[in-house]
Amino acid sequence: MAIVRVVPMASVATAWFGSGEEITAEAGNLFQLVEQLERRSPGFAEAAGVAISFAVNGELAADWTVPLVNGAEILLVPRIGGG
Repeated sequence: MAIVRVVPMASVATAWFGSGEEITAEAGNLFQLVEQLERRSPGFAEAAGVAISFAVNGELAADWTVPLVNGAEILLVPRIGGG
Protein backbone atom coordinates (compact mmCIF):
# COMPACT_ATOMS: atom_id res chain seq x y z
CA MET A 1 0.00 0.00 0.00
CA ALA A 2 1.13 3.53 -0.75
CA ILE A 3 0.55 6.69 1.24
CA VAL A 4 -0.85 9.28 -1.20
CA ARG A 5 -1.99 12.90 -1.10
CA VAL A 6 -5.52 13.48 -2.36
CA VAL A 7 -6.20 17.02 -3.55
CA PRO A 8 -9.86 17.68 -4.34
CA MET A 9 -10.62 20.63 -6.60
CA ALA A 10 -12.92 23.19 -4.96
CA SER A 11 -16.25 21.91 -6.30
CA VAL A 12 -15.40 18.27 -5.48
CA ALA A 13 -14.22 19.27 -2.01
CA THR A 14 -17.40 21.23 -1.31
CA ALA A 15 -19.68 18.47 -2.56
CA TRP A 16 -17.94 15.55 -0.85
CA PHE A 17 -15.50 16.56 1.86
CA GLY A 18 -16.59 19.95 3.18
CA SER A 19 -13.22 21.62 2.62
CA GLY A 20 -10.48 21.95 0.03
CA GLU A 21 -7.78 20.56 2.31
CA GLU A 22 -5.59 17.71 1.18
CA ILE A 23 -6.45 14.25 2.38
CA THR A 24 -3.83 11.63 3.17
CA ALA A 25 -4.86 8.08 2.34
CA GLU A 26 -3.34 4.62 2.10
CA ALA A 27 -4.19 2.70 -1.07
CA GLY A 28 -2.57 0.36 -3.56
CA ASN A 29 -4.55 1.61 -6.58
CA LEU A 30 -7.42 3.94 -7.43
CA PHE A 31 -10.06 1.30 -6.69
CA GLN A 32 -8.74 1.06 -3.14
CA LEU A 33 -8.52 4.85 -2.89
CA VAL A 34 -12.18 5.17 -3.87
CA GLU A 35 -13.03 2.68 -1.10
CA GLN A 36 -11.12 4.84 1.40
CA LEU A 37 -12.86 8.03 0.23
CA GLU A 38 -16.26 6.27 0.32
CA ARG A 39 -15.71 5.62 4.03
CA ARG A 40 -15.11 9.35 4.57
CA SER A 41 -18.00 10.46 2.42
CA PRO A 42 -20.73 7.88 1.70
CA GLY A 43 -21.89 8.04 -1.91
CA PHE A 44 -18.50 9.14 -3.24
CA ALA A 45 -17.87 5.76 -4.93
CA GLU A 46 -21.00 6.16 -7.04
CA ALA A 47 -19.80 9.55 -8.31
CA ALA A 48 -16.20 8.43 -8.88
CA GLY A 49 -15.53 7.85 -12.55
CA VAL A 50 -18.92 9.26 -13.54
CA ALA A 51 -18.77 12.82 -12.20
CA ILE A 52 -15.17 12.83 -10.97
CA SER A 53 -11.92 12.08 -12.80
CA PHE A 54 -8.59 11.26 -11.19
CA ALA A 55 -5.22 12.70 -12.19
CA VAL A 56 -2.22 10.86 -10.75
CA ASN A 57 0.88 13.03 -10.61
CA GLY A 58 -0.58 15.32 -13.27
CA GLU A 59 -1.85 12.68 -15.72
CA LEU A 60 -5.47 11.59 -16.10
CA ALA A 61 -5.82 8.00 -14.99
CA ALA A 62 -7.72 5.64 -17.27
CA ASP A 63 -6.61 2.39 -15.60
CA TRP A 64 -7.61 2.26 -11.93
CA THR A 65 -5.61 -0.94 -11.36
CA VAL A 66 -2.18 0.67 -11.85
CA PRO A 67 -0.27 0.59 -8.53
CA LEU A 68 0.08 3.90 -6.73
CA VAL A 69 3.47 4.92 -5.37
CA ASN A 70 4.30 6.54 -2.04
CA GLY A 71 3.93 10.30 -2.20
CA ALA A 72 1.75 10.31 -5.31
CA GLU A 73 -0.57 13.30 -5.71
CA ILE A 74 -4.10 12.40 -6.72
CA LEU A 75 -6.12 15.33 -8.02
CA LEU A 76 -9.91 14.92 -7.94
CA VAL A 77 -11.30 16.79 -10.94
CA PRO A 78 -14.99 17.32 -11.73
CA ARG A 79 -16.04 16.04 -15.13
CA ILE A 80 -17.67 18.66 -17.29
CA GLY A 81 -20.42 17.61 -19.64
CA GLY A 82 -20.52 18.92 -23.17
CA GLY A 83 -22.96 18.96 -25.95
